[in-house]
Amino acid sequence: MSEPPTVISGDCINSAWSRYFLHVMHVPNRKCGAAIISVNCETQYDPQSEVRVELDRVLLSKNLYSSDISAMTIFPQKVWKCNQSLSVKDFCDLCVTKLAPRLKAMNQANRNGLYFERMMSYAGSKKDTPTRTNQLEAIVDRLNGRKKFRVTGLQMSCFDPASDHTAQPQRGFPCLQQVGVDYDGEDGISVTALYPAHNVVDRAYGNLLGLMNLGRFVGHHSGLKLKRLNCYAMSPRLGKVVKRDVQNLVGTVSTYLQSEEKVA
Repeated sequence: MSEPPTVISGDCINSAWSRYFLHVMHVPNRKCGAAIISVNCETQYDPQSEVRVELDRVLLSKNLYSSDISAMTIFPQKVWKCNQSLSVKDFCDLCVTKLAPRLKAMNQANRNGLYFERMMSYAGSKKDTPTRTNQLEAIVDRLNGRKKFRVTGLQMSCFDPASDHTAQPQRGFPCLQQVGVDYDGEDGISVTALYPAHNVVDRAYGNLLGLMNLGRFVGHHSGLKLKRLNCYAMSPRLGKVVKRDVQNLVGTVSTYLQSEEKVA
């Protein structure tokens, strides 16, 4: 009999990811059942946490993306910080026309696309005419309406059947399939993401960080507060590391969680 998804929650990304990481470490790689990672986004996030520092050390030692770079592929936080006066449309145009080509030229891993590019400029067609849809702008516009919009319309797709349904056994992009926004009370929103496969060491921390930054951007432009981030991982796995690569990280994470429990 199949097991129900495991729910893992934390009061910040460091806490939620640490519990997620240990959960995946305790089972054989690629044998872990589905998991839901839920992060309280109303508490303060420490980007200098010892957990993130040690994780990034492991990632760099394996020539993998740092947490910051993984987060940037979902939402370019540093670009936004330098351009907060821009409208949603103008900011998205900047990311799609200037940043995306640079990132693709710098790294072949980005050749199939970038998550923020899919959300800001989704290629499709209408009545056989090619179209480009700014899904992020559409969601902000709908949230800014006088009445609450239907949540089925507050969705952004990252998977494109026309280009992503290939016969390749491994493709890399896109692991993130969809991002949905929902109302949380009268003054807040939550963000939910779907991952069929999720590499807990390689990408998961950066994924959570990028999704949180994306949610806060939406909240900033809609006058709503990001309260919660949920990530549904259908098939969690360690990623491009083996367990012996992360023994020091296990110690760091365990110490962090013990100190968190003492404070609580």
